[in-house]
Amino acid sequence: MGWAIALHGGAGDIPRSMPLERRAPREAALRHCLQIGVDAIKAGRSPLDVVELVVRGLEDNPNFNAGKGSVLTSNGTVEMEACIMDGNTKNCGAVSGVSTVKNAISLARLVMEKTPHIYLGFAGAEAFAREQVRYDFLSSLSVFLFHFNFCFSRDKDICPSPVLKSAEAFFAECLLA
Repeated sequence: MGWAIALHGGAGDIPRSMPLERRAPREAALRHCLQIGVDAIKAGRSPLDVVELVVRGLEDNPNFNAGKGSVLTSNGTVEMEACIMDGNTKNCGAVSGVSTVKNAISLARLVMEKTPHIYLGFAGAEAFAREQVRYDFLSSLSVFLFHFNFCFSRDKDICPSPVLKSAEAFFAECLLA
Protein backbone atom coordinates (compact mmCIF):
# COMPACT_ATOMS: atom_id res chain seq x y z
CA MET A 1 0.00 0.00 0.00
CA GLY A 2 1.25 3.48 -0.82
CA TRP A 3 1.22 6.52 1.37
CA ALA A 4 0.39 10.21 1.17
CA ILE A 5 0.85 13.24 3.37
CA ALA A 6 -1.68 16.06 3.49
CA LEU A 7 -0.20 19.22 4.97
CA HIS A 8 -1.53 22.71 5.52
CA GLY A 9 -0.25 25.71 7.41
CA GLY A 10 -3.14 26.12 9.86
CA ALA A 11 -5.77 28.82 9.94
CA GLY A 12 -5.70 31.35 7.15
CA ASP A 13 -4.10 30.96 3.78
CA ILE A 14 -1.07 31.94 1.75
CA PRO A 15 -2.62 33.95 -1.06
CA ARG A 16 -0.68 34.44 -4.27
CA SER A 17 -1.28 38.17 -3.80
CA MET A 18 0.83 38.10 -0.61
CA PRO A 19 4.18 39.83 -1.20
CA LEU A 20 6.85 37.30 -2.14
CA GLU A 21 9.05 38.23 0.85
CA ARG A 22 6.21 37.13 3.18
CA ARG A 23 4.92 34.22 1.08
CA ALA A 24 8.24 32.53 0.28
CA PRO A 25 9.22 31.68 3.90
CA ARG A 26 5.81 30.11 4.51
CA GLU A 27 5.99 28.00 1.36
CA ALA A 28 9.57 26.97 2.17
CA ALA A 29 8.51 25.97 5.68
CA LEU A 30 5.68 23.82 4.30
CA ARG A 31 8.12 22.10 1.93
CA HIS A 32 10.50 21.55 4.87
CA CYS A 33 7.77 20.02 7.03
CA LEU A 34 6.66 17.82 4.14
CA GLN A 35 10.25 16.60 3.77
CA ILE A 36 10.36 15.80 7.51
CA GLY A 37 7.35 13.54 6.94
CA VAL A 38 8.76 11.91 3.80
CA ASP A 39 12.07 11.22 5.55
CA ALA A 40 10.31 9.76 8.59
CA ILE A 41 8.19 7.46 6.41
CA LYS A 42 11.23 6.29 4.45
CA ALA A 43 13.01 5.62 7.75
CA GLY A 44 10.18 3.29 8.78
CA ARG A 45 8.71 5.51 11.50
CA SER A 46 5.15 4.81 12.61
CA PRO A 47 2.31 6.93 11.21
CA LEU A 48 1.86 8.55 14.64
CA ASP A 49 5.55 9.46 14.72
CA VAL A 50 5.26 10.98 11.24
CA VAL A 51 2.25 13.08 12.19
CA GLU A 52 3.86 14.28 15.41
CA LEU A 53 7.15 15.16 13.71
CA VAL A 54 5.46 17.10 10.90
CA VAL A 55 3.20 19.04 13.26
CA ARG A 56 6.16 19.79 15.55
CA GLY A 57 7.87 21.26 12.49
CA LEU A 58 4.89 23.57 11.98
CA GLU A 59 4.73 24.43 15.69
CA ASP A 60 8.43 25.30 15.73
CA ASN A 61 8.08 27.71 12.82
CA PRO A 62 6.99 31.29 13.60
CA ASN A 63 5.22 31.63 10.23
CA PHE A 64 2.27 29.49 11.32
CA ASN A 65 -0.50 29.97 13.87
CA ALA A 66 0.76 27.14 16.05
CA GLY A 67 3.38 26.80 18.79
CA LYS A 68 6.01 29.51 18.36
CA GLY A 69 3.84 31.41 15.86
CA SER A 70 0.64 31.30 17.90
CA VAL A 71 -1.56 34.32 17.57
CA LEU A 72 -2.09 36.03 20.90
CA THR A 73 -5.49 36.11 22.57
CA SER A 74 -7.22 39.46 23.12
CA ASN A 75 -5.60 39.43 26.58
CA GLY A 76 -2.13 39.15 25.07
CA THR A 77 -1.57 35.52 26.08
CA VAL A 78 -0.85 32.35 24.12
CA GLU A 79 -3.37 29.49 24.24
CA MET A 80 -2.57 26.52 22.03
CA GLU A 81 -4.46 23.35 21.24
CA ALA A 82 -3.71 20.13 19.41
CA CYS A 83 -5.16 16.70 18.87
CA ILE A 84 -3.87 13.44 17.45
CA MET A 85 -5.53 10.12 16.63
CA ASP A 86 -4.31 6.63 15.88
CA GLY A 87 -6.35 5.50 12.88
CA ASN A 88 -5.82 1.81 13.67
CA THR A 89 -6.89 1.81 17.32
CA LYS A 90 -9.12 4.92 17.20
CA ASN A 91 -7.34 6.13 20.35
CA CYS A 92 -6.94 9.88 20.53
CA GLY A 93 -5.56 12.63 22.70
CA ALA A 94 -6.17 16.35 22.77
CA VAL A 95 -5.14 19.42 24.74
CA SER A 96 -6.29 23.01 24.74
CA GLY A 97 -5.50 26.21 26.54
CA VAL A 98 -1.82 25.37 26.96
CA SER A 99 0.59 28.25 27.12
CA THR A 100 3.89 26.92 28.48
CA VAL A 101 4.36 23.86 26.26
CA LYS A 102 6.58 24.18 23.22
CA ASN A 103 4.85 21.46 21.20
CA ALA A 104 1.17 20.95 21.98
CA ILE A 105 0.97 18.00 19.55
CA SER A 106 3.45 16.03 21.64
CA LEU A 107 1.48 16.74 24.79
CA ALA A 108 -1.71 15.56 23.04
CA ARG A 109 0.06 12.32 22.12
CA LEU A 110 1.12 11.83 25.73
CA VAL A 111 -2.49 12.33 26.82
CA MET A 112 -3.47 9.57 24.38
CA GLU A 113 -0.68 7.19 25.41
CA LYS A 114 -0.25 7.83 29.14
CA THR A 115 -3.70 8.68 30.49
CA PRO A 116 -7.20 7.19 30.46
CA HIS A 117 -8.41 10.56 29.12
CA ILE A 118 -9.07 11.80 25.61
CA TYR A 119 -8.77 15.50 26.42
CA LEU A 120 -7.08 17.72 28.98
CA GLY A 121 -7.53 21.48 28.99
CA PHE A 122 -6.06 24.58 30.54
CA ALA A 123 -4.84 24.03 34.15
CA GLY A 124 -5.25 20.24 33.87
CA ALA A 125 -3.23 20.10 30.65
CA GLU A 126 -0.56 22.38 32.12
CA ALA A 127 -0.31 20.24 35.28
CA PHE A 128 0.01 17.08 33.18
CA ALA A 129 2.70 18.75 31.06
CA ARG A 130 4.73 19.68 34.15
CA GLU A 131 4.68 16.00 35.18
CA GLN A 132 6.25 14.93 31.87
CA VAL A 133 10.04 14.81 31.98
CA ARG A 134 10.65 15.09 28.22
CA TYR A 135 8.88 18.43 27.84
CA ASP A 136 10.56 21.57 26.61
CA PHE A 137 8.81 24.55 28.11
CA LEU A 138 8.75 27.97 26.59
CA SER A 139 9.08 30.52 29.32
CA SER A 140 6.41 33.17 29.35
CA LEU A 141 9.15 35.67 28.62
CA SER A 142 10.39 33.98 25.42
CA VAL A 143 6.87 33.61 24.02
CA PHE A 144 6.04 37.18 24.93
CA LEU A 145 9.27 38.57 23.51
CA PHE A 146 8.65 36.78 20.23
CA HIS A 147 5.17 38.30 19.91
CA PHE A 148 6.36 41.69 21.12
CA ASN A 149 9.05 41.69 18.44
CA PHE A 150 6.58 40.49 15.79
CA CYS A 151 4.08 43.22 16.61
CA PHE A 152 6.57 46.05 16.80
CA SER A 153 8.94 45.12 14.01
CA ARG A 154 6.70 43.78 11.25
CA ASP A 155 2.97 44.17 11.65
CA LYS A 156 2.27 47.08 13.98
CA ASP A 157 -0.98 47.79 12.20
CA ILE A 158 -2.49 44.35 12.96
CA CYS A 159 -1.22 43.95 16.52
CA PRO A 160 -4.26 44.29 18.82
CA SER A 161 -4.07 47.16 21.29
CA PRO A 162 -4.53 44.92 24.39
CA VAL A 163 -1.31 43.18 23.35
CA LEU A 164 0.51 46.50 23.10
CA LYS A 165 -0.85 47.61 26.49
CA SER A 166 0.11 44.31 28.11
CA ALA A 167 3.56 44.53 26.47
CA GLU A 168 4.10 47.95 28.01
CA ALA A 169 2.95 46.69 31.42
CA PHE A 170 5.08 43.56 31.12
CA PHE A 171 8.26 45.47 30.34
CA ALA A 172 7.53 48.06 33.02
CA GLU A 173 7.32 45.22 35.55
CA CYS A 174 10.56 43.69 34.25
CA LEU A 175 12.37 47.00 34.51
CA LEU A 176 11.08 47.68 38.02
CA ALA A 177 11.81 44.19 39.37
